[in-house]
Amino acid sequence: MIAIVPARGGSKGLPGKNLRLLDGAPLIHHTLRAALSAQLIDRVIVSTDCPEIASACLRVDGVEVPFMRPAGLATDEASAIDAYLHAAAWLAEHEGQAPRSLCVLLPTSPMRLPGDIDAAITLFKTKEAKVVLSVVETKPAAWLQLKHQDGRLTPLLGRHASVANRQDLPGTWVPNGSVYVLDMDELQYTRTYFGDLTFGLVMPPERSVDIDSEVDFALAEILCSRNADEQDRRLYSVL
Repeated sequence: MIAIVPARGGSKGLPGKNLRLLDGAPLIHHTLRAALSAQLIDRVIVSTDCPEIASACLRVDGVEVPFMRPAGLATDEASAIDAYLHAAAWLAEHEGQAPRSLCVLLPTSPMRLPGDIDAAITLFKTKEAKVVLSVVETKPAAWLQLKHQDGRLTPLLGRHASVANRQDLPGTWVPNGSVYVLDMDELQYTRTYFGDLTFGLVMPPERSVDIDSEVDFALAEILCSRNADEQDRRLYSVL
């Protein structure tokens, strides 16, 4: 399985986030290291339009940047799906074989473990899935509200559902952006992640941080610090 790490240079929410230091390393390095440590990943390829990101990634042994992403696929308006299809098409043209599936790992999800990647790929193969998405449990959809221009709120799913106790409502999950495993023929045809053979890999909240703001980055720093403290305690207990 080939891992594609998409990392464009522009970011309005948090400029330069892919190279911003987290726990002493560029943010994207956390994803690259997890991919390289996953047992079911054979290659790690970065898709970027940014020479600085490419250079930083190539400093990690085992990471490839065999092409630069076209500028038209690196804008705010460009579809992420087109970037994945471009990577598959490039591999087909230059290496003679199109990958039947790809594992996409966003660099903005630094807390995932190699085991999360392996679990998603295993689920993809076991279920003969078209798509596997990592997900995290969220607040009940019945609590969602529409906000009108005058400030009034309207329950999205109806007034009675919106006041139900959480334990009386079905569980809901949202993609956390950490791991995508994609059947490329299906993606080319449907251009969506959601179909009859889409499955979810549940991840805990502490490994589901998706960095898009300063608050997200601060949370990741706290979690990295906590993880380091836990590792120190385990080391001292062994000694």
